[in-house]
Amino acid sequence: MARPEARMAVAFLLAVTILVAPPSPLARTPAYAALDTITVGGYDAARTTDALGLYDACGSGLQALLTDPANFGTTGTVDVDFDIAPAITTVTTAGDLAGTGIFFSGFVETMAPAEQVLLRDFVISGGSLVLTADDHRFATQIPPASPSVHGPGQALLDLFGVDITFGGGNPNTASSPFANFPFGTPSTALYGGNHSHFSTLGPAQVGARNLERNPSIVFIARDVLGPGAGAVIFAGDVDFFTDPLCTGSAAPPGGGSVGNATLIDNIFAYLSSPVPVATLSGYGVTRTDGTHSIFGTGVFSEEATTLQILDPANFGPDGVVPVDFIAGTPVDVADAISLDGVDVFFTGFVETSTYTAVEKDGLLDYVLNGGAMIATTDLIDHTMVDIFGVTQGDGGGLGTINNFGHLVTTGLFGVAPAPVAGGGSIGHYVDALPSGITEIARNGSGVFIAAIEPGTLGPGSGPVVLVSDVDVFSSTPASTNSVLIRN
Repeated sequence: MARPEARMAVAFLLAVTILVAPPSPLARTPAYAALDTITVGGYDAARTTDALGLYDACGSGLQALLTDPANFGTTGTVDVDFDIAPAITTVTTAGDLAGTGIFFSGFVETMAPAEQVLLRDFVISGGSLVLTADDHRFATQIPPASPSVHGPGQALLDLFGVDITFGGGNPNTASSPFANFPFGTPSTALYGGNHSHFSTLGPAQVGARNLERNPSIVFIARDVLGPGAGAVIFAGDVDFFTDPLCTGSAAPPGGGSVGNATLIDNIFAYLSSPVPVATLSGYGVTRTDGTHSIFGTGVFSEEATTLQILDPANFGPDGVVPVDFIAGTPVDVADAISLDGVDVFFTGFVETSTYTAVEKDGLLDYVLNGGAMIATTDLIDHTMVDIFGVTQGDGGGLGTINNFGHLVTTGLFGVAPAPVAGGGSIGHYVDALPSGITEIARNGSGVFIAAIEPGTLGPGSGPVVLVSDVDVFSSTPASTNSVLIRN
């Protein structure tokens, strides 16, 4: 699971507005109008090893994906044009990267310390970086060499707080956001030859795992390294991106830039966003009672809330909140792997008896590590709030807001009406909330809505909103509660 700082940028925005997830079938194409053209650069063939770079023969498939108007452009899936910049041999000054939006390293074995710092500063200044590693020449040396001996690439990773280790097997399973962006769900990511995985993530989150469940693609989100900073993609094998059967490439037939086309397109769509991208997920309808899930449809689901979050006038580059949302994969059982890359988790209507102690520990760890959560718990038999030290109670009727000093009720979308709409079974939280948990609304029996601020549960912990009626977010009530939900 990602370290707390990995969700720093999104958590800051969640401190002033609460976010819920759209289901995959309704996921919209992110609006990138603020960036009509992005220049992609990289090292030339004189610098990359085994012709494994953007400008080498083995990179022709990658270039073709980025310049295909069906993928990117005014008539493409994502309305951004990619221009391929002239290749460079060495980054010697910041001016060498002027005008470059995304820099693709390819497989580079040696890099002077000054050049490493320039690439890091390029990211801090707003550029995005795709850093492709590979074998022991980049990562830890093949035994019997000392495990503490690293190839020259590790020094660059050290600048980002990420550590790489040689080894790791096929296949890969893509995680959010790369499993859920506008080009659809990737097939198993195929690569070949030598490859590595990431053993320390620092500020990065997991984008894909290998057969041993080790991270093989990790990413640092936009703004995490500082205000206005770009994003970084670290890939444990350059052959994710290279052409299959190309001389120098170890990508197998059907792999590389062919088999991974959807994954590659999703990665570059992610890098194209001019604002932070947040992955939102929750329990799917196979886990919730009825369709009370953000992935459900119909009257007794949270679809009405989803439609509000999909509205680019609310969230996105031109919205009230500058965060672009993508739909995560529905979760059946929450754990560190199923929550890879998830920034906001919405529980839905889940029976208490279905939560194991291990799963509840996983949910708490998710929040402690910076994840944001909306916990909708109606009754004693549909709750998990004890992980936060809160006691669930039954009954009490609909709630009324009694705290207009909180950003959930008086926030970026205005002031929420005092009566909170809902329906069906309704619960409450027993009075005398634990220290640090704020009451937002009450009903006839106790607390109806409560909030846990970022950092309350520990350094870097995420925010939580507890709502004792899932129907606050469903059907007609969601329309009445629109300001509250968007805040």
